[in-house]
Amino acid sequence: MFDFMLSAAPVTLVFVVFLFVVILPPRRAAARLRKRVLALHGGDRVLLKDGFFGTVITRNRETLNIKIDDGPCLSVQVSAVEKVVSGAGSVA
Repeated sequence: MFDFMLSAAPVTLVFVVFLFVVILPPRRAAARLRKRVLALHGGDRVLLKDGFFGTVITRNRETLNIKIDDGPCLSVQVSAVEKVVSGAGSVA
């Protein structure tokens, strides 16, 4: 029994390191972003996944109406937000 535990220890250690280094940090970052996106309201600045910066005009359940700087107003999905740049929902 002790031999089995001794031989399984390296595999378990690799799994634990993999969990803490590879799996958990992106999950935590995604959870923080999701929390900030849910707190978005008019006037907050966001960066979209396609690289556009914009200001949130209105927020619906699934979409955001965003005014792109010196450009048009867009209606985008909430999932298109890459980063909250400024506003109540950000830490910046």
